[in-house]
Amino acid sequence: MTGRHEHHADELRRLIAGEPVDRRTLLRAAAAGLALPAALSACSTTTPTKPNPSYRIFGLYYNPPIGDLALLITARAQELDMEPTLTVGSGGQLLTNVEGFNTPGSYNPVTNKPSNYGTVLVVPAIDTSPVPALRVTGSIESFAATAIRNGIRIVAYPTPLKHQTAAILADAVQGARMLATEAAAWARAHLPAGGSVLLVLPPASNETSLPYATYAATMEQAFRATLARQAPETTIAASATASAQDYPSAPRAKKALETNSGFIAVAGALKHDPDIQIVLLWNDDAAYGAAEALRRHHPHTPRSSLFVGALGLPSVASRETFTELQRDDVLRVVVAARARDLANAMVDLPHTLTYKKTPARDIELPLQVLTPHSSTLAAYSKDYARHPPSYSDYGLGDSTGFLNHG
Repeated sequence: MTGRHEHHADELRRLIAGEPVDRRTLLRAAAAGLALPAALSACSTTTPTKPNPSYRIFGLYYNPPIGDLALLITARAQELDMEPTLTVGSGGQLLTNVEGFNTPGSYNPVTNKPSNYGTVLVVPAIDTSPVPALRVTGSIESFAATAIRNGIRIVAYPTPLKHQTAAILADAVQGARMLATEAAAWARAHLPAGGSVLLVLPPASNETSLPYATYAATMEQAFRATLARQAPETTIAASATASAQDYPSAPRAKKALETNSGFIAVAGALKHDPDIQIVLLWNDDAAYGAAEALRRHHPHTPRSSLFVGALGLPSVASRETFTELQRDDVLRVVVAARARDLANAMVDLPHTLTYKKTPARDIELPLQVLTPHSSTLAAYSKDYARHPPSYSDYGLGDSTGFLNHG
């Protein structure tokens, strides 16, 4: 990276670390060739004379990768003259942050300190259990309840909280039905005599950093009911679990494929049920390994007789999912919301809460079926950088509030 690029990358680090970055700085970064959306370059270069409405987003760093999400949020915030501050980490780290949300200039709803970050907080609806190992005694739910009592508006995502003002939602159960419908149609056409199906679900709900962990049972019910109704010849051979992958510090191709949670889950299931030909997964990052495990196990089976489908929740995990899908091979379907829709909602809903007096309404992120020949595949993939950045590209590590996931 050149000296000029390093300087402007520093500005992006400041944005993600929660420091103020004005519009002119962002435009200089775009001109220097950083991967900011084109819409940002069209903004005025005049620095606002008074502060924009500000708020804080607590974000998880996968699905979509935080580097891509930050750029999309920035572009939308510039369009609406909003000023979000992004704090990012694993689930346990975020629980620690919201409990100790008393850094200079921020707001702690427990102690009622004043804030420079506005009165809207966007928080992930992660597991509500305490985390003794991290000295966390409360939960996102208890934090949200206290915040609301003190006049803070809480926006939950991608699943609802019991205590919230509004939510940004990507419906995992609807996604499971959509994916099972696609798999059933494929099975009727390619395996008329029936085939064995493996379901790969989120781990148990004690996985604190997975918003969908508590939905594992209802997702499984949706998969099973849809397949039984639309492809009764198929048989659910087994169900397994796979975690969400870390935001990769290197391109996935350079990492040992056997460490992918999808590969581990599918390879293990195939040892006990070698006839599995259809795999449905809750997470598209795990699908990358699942597809390879299925290929290796069936080296002499025509690829047209193998099917892997995945949910991208709340959106696709990385550009490599699109690359794998475009191969038109074993990975055949991904059901996901668009990353840009998620980023826009993280600006639009706080904007509504800030300026409009009407009651806030939840934003439902539309789910789309993506196939190798889908007309929307190109549009979805444009939301992701061609060379996914690593933590080091942003200068982010434990010192700025990041912990390694898992």
